[in-house]
Amino acid sequence: MVAENAHPWLARLRARAGLVDTVSRLARAVGEVAGAQTVGVFLLDYTGQDLLFYASWSEEGGEQQQQRQALPLNMLHDPLCFSLQNGKLYTATVQAGLPPYPSLALLPARAVAVRSVVASPLLTRGDTGIGGILLAYTRSTPVLDAATGMLIDFGALLLDTIIRQQRDHALLNCLREDIDRLDTQKRTRETAVSTLIIGDSRAIRHVREKIAKAAPHDVPVLITGETGTGKELAASAIHAASPRTGAPFVKINCGALPAPLLESELFGHKKGSFSGAASDHIGLLRSAAGGTVLLDEIGEMPLELQVKLLRVLQDHHVRPVGHTRSYPVDIRILSATNAGIEQAIAAGAFRRDLYHRLRGFHIHMPPLRERVEDIPVLTAYYLEKIAVRYNRKKITCDPETMRRFLSDTYPGNVRQLFAELEQAALVAGEKTDILTEEFFAQRPTMIDCTNKTLKEHLTSYEDLLIDSVVSNYRGNITKAAEALGVPRTTLSTKLQKKQRHEPLPPPRPIPLARNDSSRP
Repeated sequence: MVAENAHPWLARLRARAGLVDTVSRLARAVGEVAGAQTVGVFLLDYTGQDLLFYASWSEEGGEQQQQRQALPLNMLHDPLCFSLQNGKLYTATVQAGLPPYPSLALLPARAVAVRSVVASPLLTRGDTGIGGILLAYTRSTPVLDAATGMLIDFGALLLDTIIRQQRDHALLNCLREDIDRLDTQKRTRETAVSTLIIGDSRAIRHVREKIAKAAPHDVPVLITGETGTGKELAASAIHAASPRTGAPFVKINCGALPAPLLESELFGHKKGSFSGAASDHIGLLRSAAGGTVLLDEIGEMPLELQVKLLRVLQDHHVRPVGHTRSYPVDIRILSATNAGIEQAIAAGAFRRDLYHRLRGFHIHMPPLRERVEDIPVLTAYYLEKIAVRYNRKKITCDPETMRRFLSDTYPGNVRQLFAELEQAALVAGEKTDILTEEFFAQRPTMIDCTNKTLKEHLTSYEDLLIDSVVSNYRGNITKAAEALGVPRTTLSTKLQKKQRHEPLPPPRPIPLARNDSSRP
């Protein structure tokens, strides 16, 4: 008899439905089987501290889905809260003249004639409560039969299953979103690194892998390598692939400024702290707040400034010149050098403790001679940039020229390769889109260092490049200056200086004036 009374509703409850629909069906099933006038179903919220009113059923109005009104579980004077706290069925009589039960007050207005209520907890595996059902009657002392108890137990298990599925589904969605976000961050880091660090050689792939590992963390990174190997590009890639990518990326050459000026530029100064300090200066370290600072040529930093930099790394505070207080700073410090810091440490010119602080993670940029197979990729990349810079069509190198690049032990690095390609493109002129060997300067196998200083070598190369660009623009100084990226006045000054130092042509013979007295 019990199974027959409950069976139709068991089948209806088992039908595939969402949480709210199942709650509504359960309210109706319990109300009809138990003969109640009104039924309300409450479920615990995610905190387990409040009961949320989900659905109700009444003889007159049928099923109704309710707004999520909350009933604090600690209201022990309420039958429903008391029942759920104790895990047992509880029957109560509604007495006139006393305040209404809070759970009963949430039921539809038709419950005003209620004389008694039955509160039943919704218990699942291990007698864990997930909510409760409140049955309201217009008669006194109702007794729930076994069929009603079966429906309530079955409904509790069914609702628990649906709630668990929803939680699992929400958790799965969160995990998917986390995985997608991490994949996006990884792709963003890889894209940023591969865009700046060009090449497919094993050596350069190893560099990209190290950059990708270092970028997400705030560990200081020391980047070493010969001049022109791309240390600054590696630092830019680390910043671009890091969580600080939207913040400033500040670069400063520690070997280009004298110690007092470098100290002021890095740490800032207070107005009047020294001659010429006409106003407060925040300094590059504080101006990069939230971002990244690259200290290039760190091996050239004076010893007295190394102590202050060590304090910044240890305490994350900066004290400007002339100030008595320090300021907190949130920055990541990268450093780069082309010199052997180990030799400087041995000579007492660089602090060992600072070196170990800076070298939290080490990346070495290989010279181009150790990754010659990257030259074709680099050449194509740089020629594309050169074409854009000079508003030219696509420029390429002929096979013989590429063979020359690949067959030689390349004496320079990436920066020199770019300079050679740029010079060849300018020498070739606007109408030439294929660069052949004739457009490239003859590369000497041995430089005669006994006849020229480094400055003289650089001056000779600069003169050659200026001549090529000015010739390419047919003597138009303005266009040549724009192509070289220098002000017109700078280029004019260099041309005038060059002309003053050029050897004068041999003097023409001056005819002697005739002396009339010498006439025969």
